[in-house]
Amino acid sequence: MDPTVQDSNFSQSIPDQPTPQAIPPAPKLSVLPFIFSIFLVISLAGVGVLAYQNWTLQQQVASLQSQPTPTSTLTPSTTVDPNGNQLPSTFTFKLPTGYQAMQSLESKASYGFDNYEYLVISKEFSITTEGLRSSTECGNLISGQFCLDKGKGWGQENDIADITLDGIPAKSFYMSGGVDNAYHVVQTTQKPLLELRMYVAGGGLDQTFSQILSTFKFLDQNTNPEGKFCGGIAANLPQNQCPEGYTCKMENNYLDAGGVCTKEL
Repeated sequence: MDPTVQDSNFSQSIPDQPTPQAIPPAPKLSVLPFIFSIFLVISLAGVGVLAYQNWTLQQQVASLQSQPTPTSTLTPSTTVDPNGNQLPSTFTFKLPTGYQAMQSLESKASYGFDNYEYLVISKEFSITTEGLRSSTECGNLISGQFCLDKGKGWGQENDIADITLDGIPAKSFYMSGGVDNAYHVVQTTQKPLLELRMYVAGGGLDQTFSQILSTFKFLDQNTNPEGKFCGGIAANLPQNQCPEGYTCKMENNYLDAGGVCTKEL
């Protein structure tokens, strides 16, 4: 047999080849979870910063509230003229609730509370308007300097206003020595010459001074003692006692409280 001749009875089966499976495409990664994670981290960090700032602010506020109103003068003890010549014997006014006499000298008297001096009354003027820098220089003060503050900022029509103190002509003005260092000053221009200087850099202090001015009375030592100051820390001194026929009516009931002489009924 010719080997080149293919036997018709012979057939060679060719096995089926498996169809190659298609490789699925790699899944696309979404960036949304990543962006959300970053946003969440930033948000949490922001909340933490705000919470810390709020806590710090609360601590600062609590610290400020626990501190007394600042004043330029501290007088930790009451001082009395040993010679018994006291300025308060020449005038009287209604002492605000909580206030007490702190100094009582021949030419000066002071009042305050919690060992802080707020009101100083003196025969000698501590300052004049001519000695104050102009209001335009209030922002350029150095330590110890004062400027004439604008009256309108305090509800006063003029920087230097003409008023009366128990019928005596007087000048009213405000002076500033920087932050938390403001005073309302009243100086009489006729006898009896007197200066009242009130620390007003605090809520309601100027209103308190207005109440003091409205009740202020000069006393004539040679006439009717009605309304004369009595009592106080030096109540044992003759000038702080009421004459016969009068009694000391106390304004308050605490130790060393002062009052005024009233006629006995």
